[in-house]
Amino acid sequence: AYKTFQYHLEAFDYIIKDTDKKLRESICDCLKSIIESMVQETIDPSEFYTFKTGERLCHIPLDEIDYFETSPRSHYVVLHAKHDRKEFIGNLSDIEKQLFPRFLKFIVLT
Repeated sequence: AYKTFQYHLEAFDYIIKDTDKKLRESICDCLKSIIESMVQETIDPSEFYTFKTGERLCHIPLDEIDYFETSPRSHYVVLHAKHDRKEFIGNLSDIEKQLFPRFLKFIVLT
């Protein structure tokens, strides 16, 4: 466990050494996934909204975001996207400053 923290390692997948064929397939699948994640990290960051949930960094394409709203939980914001809903620590004022003029602010009184 010490080496994990010392070298900032994290498990990517669990590969079972079943047969040579399955082992090769598992390694290839892992490498493809790693390449895909690296490609996503090289995409223009201005096209994504990035935020932290716990220890995980999330990148949501701006064109997939529908809207943000305050959460019932204090100091949390809810991001609503086409295929996802994420809750994270933040406030709407900071998000508005960060994303203006790509997003507009609407106040809905009920």
